[in-house]
Amino acid sequence: MSFVTCVSQGCLVSFELDEPLIESMKKNREFSLRFRMLNAEDAILAKVSLKGFSRAIAKLNPIKS
Repeated sequence: MSFVTCVSQGCLVSFELDEPLIESMKKNREFSLRFRMLNAEDAILAKVSLKGFSRAIAKLNPIKS
């Protein structure tokens, strides 16, 4: 992951969703993100629902023939 830009509200990070990660996300109900505020000792855990992910990613990727 690499930082794209940072502003006073926070930083944006960019990363590629490769096929193994996409397949894993299709099979699971949620994923977890851990992040740390600048100069903080403890990481914050955020759990994100994957409900509807398979349907949404299918609409983004047209069927390849």
